[in-house]
Amino acid sequence: MSKWSYQAVSAFGLDRDTVAVAFSCLDRYMAVEVDESHPFAREDFQLISMTALYMSVKIMEPGKKLSIHALVDMSRGFYSASDVKEMESDILNVLNWRVNPPTPLAFASHYLDILQAQPCQASSYGPIQWGRIRNLTEQAVSDSFFVSHKASSIALAALLIVCKTTIRPSLVQQFLAIAQHDLGMDTNSHKFEAILQRLERLYDYSP
Repeated sequence: MSKWSYQAVSAFGLDRDTVAVAFSCLDRYMAVEVDESHPFAREDFQLISMTALYMSVKIMEPGKKLSIHALVDMSRGFYSASDVKEMESDILNVLNWRVNPPTPLAFASHYLDILQAQPCQASSYGPIQWGRIRNLTEQAVSDSFFVSHKASSIALAALLIVCKTTIRPSLVQQFLAIAQHDLGMDTNSHKFEAILQRLERLYDYSP
């Protein structure tokens, strides 16, 4: 469904980071609602995914619109408008209206601002590098391995991976010190190392 969601936002000219918000809502909803006694059918999962995207567009891009009718059309009539409305209400209640989480890409943007403010920066950080960071965070959205990991840690790992090939190692170490001491990030933990290794494998195969 992540691939479908990215295709949908591209088709409607929407911000691709909206998908990350949608899947945060989806994952947290599923964590509460799914257990051995209450399994979800494939059709239910598709409805939840579509509804989460519909909700996230309303939250992230109030000036744009992904209508219920557009969703119904994309499902080829498999779901009705009332199905989407009922699922939206259920998701909102289960999540207690906590439906605007910070995404890995949002954290990466803040981290990049900190990095670029450091003295003696060797090179500018252009759109190509930002595109690579975006690509990594989007792949993380599509990989269930990252569901249990913090968006801030995913963002930091993505930024560090791309930084290795674009700026001086001394600046990377300087930023790591800031992340550890000022931002409270434990970059030496096994958990962060697992995130880093997983993303590095994704980065190796990314175009």
